[in-house]
Amino acid sequence: KLSENRYKKLLKTAPLAGTTVLAPNASLADDVYELAIKRNIKVNRVDPVLLDDGSHKEGFIGFNPLVISPKLSPLFRNLEITKKARMCADVLQALYEMQGKGDPYFTSLNRNVTTCLIILILLTYDSLHLRYPQDARFENKYPTLIILQDILYDFSKAGIYLKELDYLTNTYSEDELGYKKRDYQFVIDLVNNDLLGAGAEKMFDQARGLRTLIDEFLSNPLYRQVLCCQHSVDMDEILAQNQITVVNYALELGRSDAVAFGLFFALSFNNAVLRRPEKTRTPHFFYIDEFPVLLHPSMEECFTLFRQYGVAMCVAIQTLDQMNRTEITKYLRGVLQGNCATQFIFGRISTTEMELYEKLGGKTKETVEQMTVSETSLSQADTSLSYSSRTSLQDVNMVDGGVMRSLQFQE
Repeated sequence: KLSENRYKKLLKTAPLAGTTVLAPNASLADDVYELAIKRNIKVNRVDPVLLDDGSHKEGFIGFNPLVISPKLSPLFRNLEITKKARMCADVLQALYEMQGKGDPYFTSLNRNVTTCLIILILLTYDSLHLRYPQDARFENKYPTLIILQDILYDFSKAGIYLKELDYLTNTYSEDELGYKKRDYQFVIDLVNNDLLGAGAEKMFDQARGLRTLIDEFLSNPLYRQVLCCQHSVDMDEILAQNQITVVNYALELGRSDAVAFGLFFALSFNNAVLRRPEKTRTPHFFYIDEFPVLLHPSMEECFTLFRQYGVAMCVAIQTLDQMNRTEITKYLRGVLQGNCATQFIFGRISTTEMELYEKLGGKTKETVEQMTVSETSLSQADTSLSYSSRTSLQDVNMVDGGVMRSLQFQE
């Protein structure tokens, strides 16, 4: 057993670390959960899959991507509002591209409408909740994506949020709000002109694809319960308090819905890491299983910046060829190869990995001995044999691709 002094010394040299696991099924998430529970460690469990009796799994907690920590200052709160709005637009665009489509106009429409409406909702919802607690629209403490869905089906519902923004900017100072009215003039203009003004009818028709995307993943009641909850994990507390969190984005419930849910969590976690205060940067480990399923350009930050914030990445992929799924994410393959200091390779690798790791392994010099035998014809009177040997240095691969491919399961 460790002595008390030795234990205290270990705590200083190996501080308590947090862990976040993001997986496409319950296998890994459940294993980590059970391991922590057996050691009496609290675990946040975000899992849309229900038990046979229709109840949530033990330790269940939701994840609402629109919840903002109340501990943020007005300035940082407004920065987080903008990041959340862009994150929502990114997720919807990723879902659109999964369908094999690419339309610059839709990309622009998605980003503009989604970003502006999310910003408008987040800027005003807290105030509306306090001013109209009996109104069913604002009875919940936190806004949800259902509000965005409702506005996209009836633009007039954006009016009360726009009116509240005007009230706030005329009532409170810049120091109290953390922003000026002109900072969000682009939001006001889009809502006034395209949602409530002369362009409303045209915009409603053009936003049909956006409504379809939101309907698709919010129509799944299991994901809606998680994403539109009022009791949500707090990303900042996960990091500051070294918490353990397991997330199953349940690929078996539908690929597009699962990807939306997984991206909402992953990109929200990214934003939380990048605003992590220096004094709370204790070690945290972020595991993503089947990483290519959630491949997104924003994931570059995980491998290039996270180490500065005390977060270590560990991702699992089947083959590097999966990184070539889209033109946008092809460059991430080089990011992973250059920034992952430790790379584990198992058997049955593809020819791509065989060639790559032979190159990464480099060359070594090996001594090669060549034996030569010379003899004269037996038909000659003086038959003789002579022997000679010569040694030389040759370049050979440090690791052999064929050997790596032949490794046994789990070797």
